[in-house]
Formats: sequence, structure tokens, C-alpha cells
Amino acid sequence: MSEHLGRSKEDYEILVAKEISKLPNNTQSIENIIRILEDLEENINITIEDHSVTLLSVQFLCYLVSYDLENAKFFWSRILDEKKQNQTLQEIHKILFFLWSGQQNAAFQLIAQVNSNINNKSISSLLHMLHTAVFQKILKEITLNYANLSIKEFQSLLALNEQDTFKTIQKLNWKTDEKQFVYPDAKYLMDKEKFKQINEEQIDQITKLYRKKTNPIPYSFQERFDVLDGQYLVPKPPLKPLSAYNVFTLMYMRIIRENYPNEPTSVILKKLSSLWNDDEFMIDHKLEVLNLIKYQNYQYYKEMLYYKKIYTKPKLPLSSFQIYLKERYIQVKEELQTADIASITQYVTNSWSSMSEEQKQEYQQIYKDNIVNFKTVIAEYDKTFRIPLKQQKNIYNLFVIDQYQGKKIKFKNLEEHQKFTKNLQVMFNQLSPEEKQVYEQKKIKLDEQINQEVEKFKKYFDLSEQDYQDIQKLVKSQQKTKDINEDHQIGFI
Repeated sequence: MSEHLGRSKEDYEILVAKEISKLPNNTQSIENIIRILEDLEENINITIEDHSVTLLSVQFLCYLVSYDLENAKFFWSRILDEKKQNQTLQEIHKILFFLWSGQQNAAFQLIAQVNSNINNKSISSLLHMLHTAVFQKILKEITLNYANLSIKEFQSLLALNEQDTFKTIQKLNWKTDEKQFVYPDAKYLMDKEKFKQINEEQIDQITKLYRKKTNPIPYSFQERFDVLDGQYLVPKPPLKPLSAYNVFTLMYMRIIRENYPNEPTSVILKKLSSLWNDDEFMIDHKLEVLNLIKYQNYQYYKEMLYYKKIYTKPKLPLSSFQIYLKERYIQVKEELQTADIASITQYVTNSWSSMSEEQKQEYQQIYKDNIVNFKTVIAEYDKTFRIPLKQQKNIYNLFVIDQYQGKKIKFKNLEEHQKFTKNLQVMFNQLSPEEKQVYEQKKIKLDEQINQEVEKFKKYFDLSEQDYQDIQKLVKSQQKTKDINEDHQIGFI
């Protein structure tokens, strides 16, 4: 229910007069006047036929000041024909016609002409506001459509005298040259209030959205995890923050596009770059973004150090020669006075080749110690992060593994390998039912063990069954599934 319900016509007229008195300083009064006059018709059944010409002019102009041209046209159609004969209403209707047909310059000049002949203070205030609104509209169109224009053309479009033309250009801070051309700059269109303060949470959100858009993921589990080497599942590393400029671009692209609706993205990005480099306009917002990114980078490197310590797969230790090369590298670089890697490496290689076995023993022992430590660390890593895969092993596969466990067999050619495989099949077919039953039991036991590992794995990483199935698909796509008959123990010379 309207807050004005129950008032008389006189009360409404007082309210309108009160709102008009606030003009032009309070633009909210325009909406209030429209609402009051619409309530007047809706709640106490006083139609616009009963309005005075002044009240009609006020409501008509309020629609124009709001640039609500549709309602302004509809409003004009409802005014009685006899009242339409009023000169003020006819002139306002003509202004509407110019605005509707896109002739802002003609409308602008007519508004100034009408206002000079109006004695009513209320109508005069609204005409002044409309003059300002159309002035800004023309300025915006000049900015969006002209890279430059002559000062005379600029003066003509805005219907200004020479003195006011230069005052306007100076106020807008637009550049001019010796050829009497003016260069529009859209910064005056940018409302600094739109460049609201941004916080860390907003930057996090926009970073995630940007990464997701540029790096689409086929499986939902990849939002949380990565598959390494087709064998290990590890949590995703911390997201590296975008640069301060990228954050600025993503945050404020929409604001710039509002002012350049028809420009391609390449032009928008150039204007954003220009704005970013304009310290006078953007200094507060730029510093805000830079400080947040600086803090986020600090947090990122801190989190990344921890991530690498826990989740990075242990690397094979350096060989004894690589340990020697690392030790001698800087010394040899200074001796040879060169930064050429190939020359330094060749020199150290020759030096290593000339060393006796006793001299090499020190580096070989370091390597052996490192290997022992590596095996311990990688075993622990495997236990935690290796993906247990459900492999469909049959009893023949288990028979092959059992027969050649720990042995390494090589063949000279493919025919020899095929003959060997055929012999394996003959051997398997000659097994008694009791012997095959042993492998059946092994298969059941192995399947149970794998299922237990999978359940433990899913629970540890909080994975659904669908997540696990997707992980298996991804692993199989990353590495070729090896047939059990092509085990690393059986190969070709």
C-alpha cells in the first residue's frame, strides 16, 4: 500500500511543491514527484484530466529528465486535446520528439530557448535539469564517436559560446592542439564510486573463476586434486595470484564496457591499460590492488613451501658423477672464465675420467647413502599417494607372474617371444584342477586386498566412487596399460 494513501489532492500538491523545492540538488526528488503524481491518480481517482497545466508540465518533464521516453510518450497521449494546445506543453512535446528521434542537439537548443521564456520556477528548475542531462548525453556521444573533432564543431554540438566552450574543455581536462582540434577523453564518464574497494576474498574468487575458465577440467575431482606421473594423487597446489594488473582488468572490465558498449575487447583493454597508467585518476585503487596482491604473493610462497615439502614426489638422487660435477662447477667456471655450460661440463667430465677408483669412492659412497634414504622416502610416499588400480587379473596372469617372479628374460626377436608365450600357455593348460585352484584362491585374496586399499584410499582423500572411477579413466589415458605378459621382467635384447 502506498505511503500517500488517504491524502487529499491538496496534500499531494504540497508534497510535489516540497520535492520541487529540493531541485536541482536532489535528483531523487524526480522519482519522488513521479511516484506522488502516479499515486494521486491511483489512490484518490484524480486523473490527469483534472491536473492543471503546470502539474502536467511538471510530470511530463520529470519523465524526460529521467530519460523515460516511453512513459513520456504514453503520458502525452493521455492529456486532453484542449490542454495540449498550451504552448509550454507543446514545446515540451517537441523536446520529446527530438529526443525520441535522436536529435539531442536540436533538443538541447530548444530546451535553452524554452527555459528563457518560462516564468514558473518549478518548470524552470526541471528544464535546467533536463538541459544538464541532455548536455551530458551529447558529451557522452561525442566521447564514444569521436577520436577528435574541431573546437568549432564541438561548440556547435553543445550550442555554447566561445568562452563557455573553452571553459567546458578545460573542466573536462580534454587536450587540444594548435590546429584547434579537441581530443575527447572518457575518464570523465568514469564514476569513481563505481571503483569500489576490493578485498582479498573478491580477488580469490575472481582468480578461481579466471583459472577455471582458462583451464577447464573434465572431471570434478580435479578441482581438488592432480594426478602425477599417472600414478599418484596429490592435492592441488596453491593458486598463484594473478598480477595486480590482471586483477584490475578483470574487476573493472564491466565498468569500462558500460561506457564503451560497442567497442571490441581489444579497444576496451587498451583503454583499461591507459586508465591503469593514469596515477591521477587511479592511484588509490591501484595501490589498494597492489597491496592486496603483495600480501597474497607472500601467502602463496609460504603455502607453496609447505606444499612442496609434503606433496612433491621425491626425486632420484644425483649420480656420483653429478655430485662431483655440482661440487666442481663454480670452481671450474672461474678457472675457465666462461659461462658456457657445455665447456664446463666437458672439462669436469675429462677430470672425472682421469680419477682413480679410490678417488671416486667418496662420491660413490654419498650416492649409495642417498639411494638408501630415497628408497625409504619413496616407499612412504607410495604408501600415502599411489593410486591403487583395480586390475582385471585372471589366473593365467597370476601363473605367469608366479613362474617368472624375480627373473629377467630377454628375446632376440618377436618370433622367439611368441614361441615362449605359446609354451607358457601349454604349461598352464597342463596344470591340474587342484593347481589351478591355488591361483583361484590367490586371485580372490588379491582382489580383496586391492578392494581394501581402494576403500582406504577413497576414505583418506574423501573421494566418491564416481571420483575414483574418473581417476582410473584419467590414469589409463595418461599411460598405456601394460599387458602382464609384457612385464618388465620379460623384454627384448
